[in-house]
Amino acid sequence: MIRKAIREGRTEMNIRGNQIFFYWTTAVSGVVTLIACALWGDIGLAGMLIFFVGLALTLKTNLDERELQLTHKVQSLEMIPVAAALGLIYVAFPAVNWFHTFIGLGLLARGVLGVFFFSRQ
Repeated sequence: MIRKAIREGRTEMNIRGNQIFFYWTTAVSGVVTLIACALWGDIGLAGMLIFFVGLALTLKTNLDERELQLTHKVQSLEMIPVAAALGLIYVAFPAVNWFHTFIGLGLLARGVLGVFFFSRQ
């Protein structure tokens, strides 16, 4: 999306409907949530506000067929790394808070996969 705009000579960037920006904010939100929850516990869940701000800025009600397909692909694949990490945490680090880890890793995995798939297309 961004590369195509640069090739065509357009320099403006629309935030509304920009899926790559949305998934970047999701990944950043995941990292901030993981770090904040490790430092401050339940208060660190406020790091999810970055996700909600990104969602509100980029919300587009009518996605085209390609965007829907890629979004479903991201949603289908995001639980694979999360489940693997939670399994490792269960075995190796039983004292870690599962809820905080699930939220943070879920946001991080969704963001990274979303940026990967939307950047490729």
